[in-house]
Amino acid sequence: MTPVADHDFLNLFQTALVDEHSPDWRFSHDLSACGTESNDVAGFRDDDSAAHDACLRALELSPGMTALHSLVGMTLARLGRTEEGLAEIAKEGSLGYRLHAGAIAHHLRGEPEEVDALHAKLIELGDDWASQIAAIHALRGRVDEAFRWLERAYDLRDPGIGTITVLWHLQSLHSDPRWAPFVAKVGLR
Repeated sequence: MTPVADHDFLNLFQTALVDEHSPDWRFSHDLSACGTESNDVAGFRDDDSAAHDACLRALELSPGMTALHSLVGMTLARLGRTEEGLAEIAKEGSLGYRLHAGAIAHHLRGEPEEVDALHAKLIELGDDWASQIAAIHALRGRVDEAFRWLERAYDLRDPGIGTITVLWHLQSLHSDPRWAPFVAKVGLR
């Protein structure tokens, strides 16, 4: 089977990261149409198992795609299968995504020291990882730092900014009075 272009999996990428309660979730994905412009992933936002299956299918179609091992690992961690998730995350070729996903998996397992170490390494990689750094701050309830990094990501035109309204690990920011103006500034509302 010929690998499908990375951009064709944007919606699959987001299925593993969606906030299941997000009113902004508008993506949809039909696995039979994987790799088309009319992906239908709406059903995955409430189903980590379906998101995991979709990511595995994407990995099968494009095994070298950046971030897929991380996404599979994060969905496994969300399913309570953290050891499997960490093993999958370890296969990720991108150091930044490996650190980001590892920090999230360790957070879900309640290991703050591991999260601190991985997050610090991600920060050392620099501004290219601003949206991922913000996400970890948000997940940990560090709202001011999360907004500071989101602003940095916005200023740097970080492509991760386009997904902020559907990321489950940014949920802690939604009730903050800065959230709606920031989302509007980004152009997502």
